[in-house]
Amino acid sequence: MIKISNISKSIDKTSILENIDIEIRKGSVFGLIGVNGAGKSTLLRLMSGVYKPDKGTITYDGEPVYDNAAVKQKIFFISDSVDGYSDMTPKQLKAFVKNYYPNFSDELFDTLCEKLKLDTDKRMAVFSKGMKRQVLIIAGLAARTEYLLMDEAFDGLDILMKKTVTGIIFDEVMDHGLTVVISSHNISEVSALCDSAAMISGKTVKFIRNEGSENTLFKVNTAFKTDLPQESLSGLNVIKTEKTGSVYSLIIKESKENIENAFASCETLFFDIFPLTLEEAFLYEAENIES
Repeated sequence: MIKISNISKSIDKTSILENIDIEIRKGSVFGLIGVNGAGKSTLLRLMSGVYKPDKGTITYDGEPVYDNAAVKQKIFFISDSVDGYSDMTPKQLKAFVKNYYPNFSDELFDTLCEKLKLDTDKRMAVFSKGMKRQVLIIAGLAARTEYLLMDEAFDGLDILMKKTVTGIIFDEVMDHGLTVVISSHNISEVSALCDSAAMISGKTVKFIRNEGSENTLFKVNTAFKTDLPQESLSGLNVIKTEKTGSVYSLIIKESKENIENAFASCETLFFDIFPLTLEEAFLYEAENIES
């Protein structure tokens, strides 16, 4: 797994990130969400070993990434800029990347370029932004690393191309256990792609949603024979309560089992519980941050 522990980073005496704690399990697709300038790119550069943290540690399977060539060889990082290799052709980029990643798959690179109809002999300077990003994603997948870090991963891709590229990435996750970390300012994009995610805001982590986590945000719709039994629900972390007529809608941050046990002792007319989607949870947290 990737373990980010108590990470802080300043650049030019300006604090960018403070006390970041995140764990990312192997074989998952993890999203970093936040507005532009929230610190997502800085965090990815820390995770790839480009930056040294001012405080804290980032480890891969227990090994620190900074100044560790063996760990860095397990990681392929695609930055938000796509112009760094514009003077190369995709074929030349392939040869360049192969120098650093011994498990590089020529077959996969060529197959994916053909699938996406990319001319491997043309200089990428004439490619659109989306086409350049496609080539970099293909190179990252063909490198056959254990971890793929992508900053604003699908910027410049149209809807159809995004769907195609997403499918290719998911195939690698399923077939080879690739771990993917994607940053984006687009909540819908992350919620559609990622099984787990974290929101970065105000220099720190405001919200983490992990697949399989016991404690998450649930919405409960219910009505009671009398009134809201405050005492019975006092042990729950009720974030928000709304009432329309006799029906209550509650947002509760708690395990499903604890919620169900608490309401079992109440005299309800009906009781419905369902987890908020990743997008709903992030939007709710964003509203709380803004307020």
